[in-house]
Amino acid sequence: MRRGVMYLVAIMDWLRRKVLAWRLSNSMDTAFCVEALKEALAKFGTPDIFNTERPHSTHGMLPPDEAYVSKIEPMKLAA
Repeated sequence: MRRGVMYLVAIMDWLRRKVLAWRLSNSMDTAFCVEALKEALAKFGTPDIFNTERPHSTHGMLPPDEAYVSKIEPMKLAA
């Protein structure tokens, strides 16, 4: 990665301050985010509360992706 950007997604348990799953990608494709979410849910089960807010970054704020949101909506989690 001499000249490029890498994207990191981390699925976190904020109460326990623990990273449940993470992925690194060289594209903004959301597939790696969904993979990390699936891994965290498989390992740790469905949480009672699910925060879908994204923090501000130097590149602005992106709306939640439909592929990502479609994974959490059927679980009827508090967002």
